[in-house]
Amino acid sequence: MTISKGTTRIFWLFLVAVLVFGMWTSSAAADTIKIYVNNQEVKCDVAPYIENSRTFIPMRFAAEPLGAEAKWNGDTKTAVFTKGSTTIKVTMGSATAYVNGKAKTLDAAASVKNGRVFVPIRFVSESLNCQCD
Repeated sequence: MTISKGTTRIFWLFLVAVLVFGMWTSSAAADTIKIYVNNQEVKCDVAPYIENSRTFIPMRFAAEPLGAEAKWNGDTKTAVFTKGSTTIKVTMGSATAYVNGKAKTLDAAASVKNGRVFVPIRFVSESLNCQCD
């Protein structure tokens, strides 16, 4: 399946718009964050959440709609995203991630919540060369 750059941008624009709207609602509404891709609601088995003004989504949900592969290394507690020639490594609880081997400082560290790996959406999307507004 090939995902065009335009589709990728539309995905992230809708996702960010929906998640930003969730920040302005009560904390009870955060449980009802809805995500849309090309005007179609996408169901995820674990809801995204907002913490300290940063939006986190499940690791696989951040990768698969963009055609990236996501793998989890339980020994090192590292999420690895691969798309084309881009590789992103994010270690749980660390403020440093690596994009193609280059260190990048995160303003929000990835975490494990309810047995699922959550990553900051802005960092992952921008590292995969997608627009995040």
